[in-house]
Amino acid sequence: MAQYCQQEPIRSIYLRYADDQTLMTGTKEQAQSLLYRAGKALHRIGLNINAGKVEEFIGREEFGHHWAFAIFAELDNADDPVALQEASIAFCDALRLTRSTPGAKEWKYDSVLRRLINIGLAKIEEPQRGEIVHYVFEDDFLSICDARYLSKIATDLTPDELNCFHEKLDRLGETHFHNWFHYQLIAYMTKSCKPPRDTSLSVTRLEYLAAL
Repeated sequence: MAQYCQQEPIRSIYLRYADDQTLMTGTKEQAQSLLYRAGKALHRIGLNINAGKVEEFIGREEFGHHWAFAIFAELDNADDPVALQEASIAFCDALRLTRSTPGAKEWKYDSVLRRLINIGLAKIEEPQRGEIVHYVFEDDFLSICDARYLSKIATDLTPDELNCFHEKLDRLGETHFHNWFHYQLIAYMTKSCKPPRDTSLSVTRLEYLAAL
């Protein structure tokens, strides 16, 4: 892909991190041509581009919104309590607006949540802290958290929140369909919880999934 970008009459920009790749081109047609050529080359070595994960952005502003660059810029000063609170307010406002607006474009709010967890949920003032904890507790987010993040979340919860957190994890342990999550849940419950929590729900679920 990088070679193809260099060959374009109007030079394109190619960025890659792990298996995430970004193309910046002058026109939509140029991007489509690059994807087509790269797809042909990958097919020859038994690989392919997952079309379902290709996302299109019209301009830098739309791209920046998707990756929440403005909120991340505010979080660069997270050691400043005022800056952290302003970033938390911006995050909550943006996510509420997205969810209340029909047809609004999704953005990487889960990446912001991870950053806030790393900073420490306990450092965020109410009412934003409570709203952010609510988003953290959503099934879609918890199910992509590894054992390290689950442990970080638990550390900053009140006793009542921690009980609710474990109830949600127990329910996911009964119903979730991805092996990876269950291994992360078992690791969290056995290594981070004092005393260790019962892992039988996830163990049973793993046995069920293995038998499918």
